[in-house]
Amino acid sequence: MTAKAGDVRGVVLRVLALTAALAAAAVAAAILFSTQRTALSLGAGAVIGALSFVALAASISCSAGSRRMGVRAALITGLCMLKLAAIGALLWWLVSRAVVDPLSFLMGFTAVVAALIIEGLRAAFANKGAGT
Repeated sequence: MTAKAGDVRGVVLRVLALTAALAAAAVAAAILFSTQRTALSLGAGAVIGALSFVALAASISCSAGSRRMGVRAALITGLCMLKLAAIGALLWWLVSRAVVDPLSFLMGFTAVVAALIIEGLRAAFANKGAGT
């Protein structure tokens, strides 16, 4: 079974919306019950996690979408890998300069993981209800 481009875009958008909702709830709770640094770390983790997810999704959909790896697909995949390297460098800078709290940052990053799990469960129950 192959996924259509619209299906992939819909999944990515749903995951990003769930990530934003989970991160907003976590940041609001941190503002109310913790420090500003914790809230900043949670938000930064969610944003970097979402950027990483989008870069990987774009790279995979581009390279898997064509049967033959053309120059354009290779270029887009290479650019996505450069984006991931830049995101990794930003992450290293944030943690090494103690801009963010590492544990809170990881908690924010897991908002993407939780959103992926929720979306997977939603899709599984939707397919089960459709009789597939």
